[in-house]
Amino acid sequence: MKKEVNFLEMVPKMSDKIELEKKGEFITISYERSTFIDKVFNFIFRKPAKIYIELDDIGTKVFELIDGNRNIGEICTLLEQDLGDKVHPVIQRTTQFMASLRRNGFIIF
Repeated sequence: MKKEVNFLEMVPKMSDKIELEKKGEFITISYERSTFIDKVFNFIFRKPAKIYIELDDIGTKVFELIDGNRNIGEICTLLEQDLGDKVHPVIQRTTQFMASLRRNGFIIF
């Protein structure tokens, strides 16, 4: 029988494939599209090889809190302390954001 994992107890770490740059108040994520299929699509559709994603204030705060030691539950608590009602419902919003980051390979557990 598979042991169920509590997502809030998982500890996210930054992926090696991304670079972070703080511009003013916000973080920009950049990463290379370097697989063979990416290179083909980049050539055919004239897409850039490097992608840039600008985070908002909440996304920036989440990335600042990801240190490889804090679990998602701790990150949610700190977000709620710092941003209050702006992140309500904090657990749902944070877990959905983390799941999206994981799907895109920006974080690992």
